[in-house]
Order: sequence, then structure tokens, then C-alpha cells
Amino acid sequence: VTGSRDGKNGNADQDTDSLDLTVNYAWSVHSNIFVGAILGFSKSETDVAGAKEKEGSFTYGLRAIYDLSTDHANSMYVSLAYVVSTPKYVGDNVDTTTTAVEFGKRYSMFTVLAGPNVTFSPSIAYSMVSEGSALDTDGGSDIRLNLVKFDVLF
Repeated sequence: VTGSRDGKNGNADQDTDSLDLTVNYAWSVHSNIFVGAILGFSKSETDVAGAKEKEGSFTYGLRAIYDLSTDHANSMYVSLAYVVSTPKYVGDNVDTTTTAVEFGKRYSMFTVLAGPNVTFSPSIAYSMVSEGSALDTDGGSDIRLNLVKFDVLF
């Protein structure tokens, strides 16, 4: 949970509390191919001069990952994901879909009690967003550099 005070546009009386939780889990279907599920929830509450505004969404999707090496804890990988976000607390209730391609490299950090392996896995991702059935013209795509990202492999 994070809290922030927004000083943009001279509005020092605006407080925002937010929560964003996303879980990804992938199963091995071949030595280098993984298929997984994505589940997430986010919400934020902004207090502007005593009036509370709520926003949030429930997220679900599928992901396919191809490791370029059989040493999964130290491998380069490519993934393709399709994610649907259903808004909560807002009036228009239009689902947003995202298709993303990601390329990254895992670096093994440590193994927990001879079980899961914790890896540092920076990546670069390209995402295309659409709202309803039409492409979102207000920034329908982005490129994201994920410098602080960790995976747990078991």
C-alpha cells in the first residue's frame, strides 16, 4: 500500500492511497516452453478537498514464455501475454485488453532451502492497449523498461 501527496497544478490538498497486486504463475509444457496465468487487482482512493474518488480494476490473462536456454535461472527469455482489465468503481465499465511482448534475462540470486530459486530478471516490454473493440487512440502502445523485477522459479 502506498500513499502520496500530489502537488501537481498547485493541488497540495490531494492525497492518494493505492494498492496494486499482480501474480503470475507459469507451468512447464516442454523443456523451454511455459504457459501461465496472470491475476491481479488494483485500487486507488484519492481524497480531493474532502471528496473521495475511487478507481480500481481486476486483471486476468494468459502468458506464454520461451526460455532460450535450459538453465532457466540464468536464461534469456521471450514472452507473449494477453491481459484483460475490468474496471471497478468507474461509470463507463469498458474492459481494457493488453497484448504485450517481453524480452528479458534472468540472473540467479539464491535458492531458498533447496527449493525455489530467486532470480533478478530485468526486461524490456512492448504493449498494445485496446479499449472495448476499438484501438485506444490516447496512447495505444508503450515500451517499458523493467529494471527492478524478480522471479521465483520452482
